[in-house]
Amino acid sequence: MREPTGFPNKSIGLIVTMLTICSFVWAAGFFIMHALAKKKLAFDIWQNREKPPALNFVICIFILALAVTGNFISAGNQIRIVWEYNLLAGYVGKMAWLAFLLQYTYYIFEMALVFLIIAFSQRGFDNVCKLKIIPWGGIAVGILWGLPHAIWKGSLSQGVLGLVKGIAFGIVYLLMKRNFRLVYPFMYLMFVL
Repeated sequence: MREPTGFPNKSIGLIVTMLTICSFVWAAGFFIMHALAKKKLAFDIWQNREKPPALNFVICIFILALAVTGNFISAGNQIRIVWEYNLLAGYVGKMAWLAFLLQYTYYIFEMALVFLIIAFSQRGFDNVCKLKIIPWGGIAVGILWGLPHAIWKGSLSQGVLGLVKGIAFGIVYLLMKRNFRLVYPFMYLMFVL
């Protein structure tokens, strides 16, 4: 069974500090990268408001269900958020609520950065390969973000699951017409549920 984070010490102070610093740095990184892409590349992730066909929503809901099932199995046949809370409670006792709140705030910004990797990679590969139906961004995030989970989680199966989930994020990105407002909620739920 995997751990939600690689906490080397069970100190609530360390956990709070680590999650808070990472959240702030990642939030700043997201907004800075977005601003630079908008200014230098005329690429604004907020601009696209295209609505996909209803069938695409159905497919994305199916993909979400598959991701939730994978998370359930990966968490030892438990709902992931319950499993993570219990694991944090084992680390820090009564302060688990704080660590849990910070953990899920951290996930908000982690998924924002994952979204940027998908958006930038998809745009780059679309320009080079002209095959816009291939989820290049998902493949990139699966390799750059998903597979390394095998190392920091110490489990090859977690790396493979991360790779598959990254590709699934990329498929959702294409199905939801690259619309951040639609893609991001699916990605976040696929990751945390």
